[in-house]
Amino acid sequence: MRFVRTFALSVALSALLFGARYGLDTGGKIVRLSDPRISVDGKSIALVIERANYEDNRYDSDLVIVDIGTRNQRLLTHGRRTVRQPRWSPDGSRIGFLASVEGKQ
Repeated sequence: MRFVRTFALSVALSALLFGARYGLDTGGKIVRLSDPRISVDGKSIALVIERANYEDNRYDSDLVIVDIGTRNQRLLTHGRRTVRQPRWSPDGSRIGFLASVEGKQ
C-alpha cells in the first residue's frame, strides 16, 4: 500500500509542477536516488537507485557508481530486492553495502 500512495503522490506533484500528463506507463520511469557517497579520491559517487516493480508491488534497488568527471555510470548490482547503505573502504578501493539474500541481510 505504501508503494501505491508514494506513486500517486509523485504523479500528482509532477502533474502540478510540470503541467504534463502522466499515466501508469510514465510512473514506471520514475526512479528514486538515495544514500549518495563520494569516494575518498572525490572522483566517483556510489548511490542506490530504486525502480518500481509493479508485478510484486515493491521497489527494486541497484547500486551504481557514477564517475563525476565523465558522468559514466557503472551498475554494480542488478535485480536485487534491496540494496542499502553503500560505504567506501578507507582506501577507496572497495565498496561495502547491505543487501537481502534469501530473505536475510
